[in-house]
Amino acid sequence: MSSPIWRVRHFVRPYRVRLIVGVVAFGVARFFEALVPFLTAISINRLWEGNYDVAGPVAGIIGAVVIRFAVVTFARYSVRRVGLFVAFDLRKRLYDALQQQGQNFFSTHTIGDMMTRAIADIALIQRLVAMGTILIVIVVYATLFGFAFMLYLSPTLTLLLL
Repeated sequence: MSSPIWRVRHFVRPYRVRLIVGVVAFGVARFFEALVPFLTAISINRLWEGNYDVAGPVAGIIGAVVIRFAVVTFARYSVRRVGLFVAFDLRKRLYDALQQQGQNFFSTHTIGDMMTRAIADIALIQRLVAMGTILIVIVVYATLFGFAFMLYLSPTLTLLLL
């Protein structure tokens, strides 16, 4: 594949461990996010049965929300840093390439075009790497964890939805 987007992988490769850690952290965060309605259901069932001791599930909900917040913050930081590193590497490579050009190049290309490449285009790639990865990961994990918890709670109803 020689798509311009596919070629970005060469710039992401040095930071793949950080990216993978961020992606896995998003998975952990989705697990804690899915625990909240699960623990809410446990609390409601206890109350329905006349058992008003819901301190455990409520503490679990609070804990899940706090842990989810911390893990999502870490995951976003990790993935966004990869975007920053990729943008830095691209800018450095562009600057190095511009340093190798002669007078003829600078007489035919305007400074504005080069600045657009250096700022706007690379910023788009940075957002693609950072925010695009986050969006795709959240959609995939939300679907997987949502169906997994639904299947656990009510297999029949989950299969009817499919």
